[in-house]
Amino acid sequence: MLSDLVKESVLQCTNPHCGHTFVAMTHIERTLSPSATPNPNVNLPISTHPSAGKPRHDAQMGTEAAR
Repeated sequence: MLSDLVKESVLQCTNPHCGHTFVAMTHIERTLSPSATPNPNVNLPISTHPSAGKPRHDAQMGTEAAR
């Protein structure tokens, strides 16, 4: 992690004939559902999107959503 809100990841293509390896940056923008154990050093705005804070079915089941 580069900071509490920025992470650098190294990714690689899953095609064995490709071999492309690259770096991605992930930056946290806003909160959809507040943490039950918040980090006092992190202050994120709450999303104003209508579905913010509403649990998704896949999250309730403990599985990660496919995108």
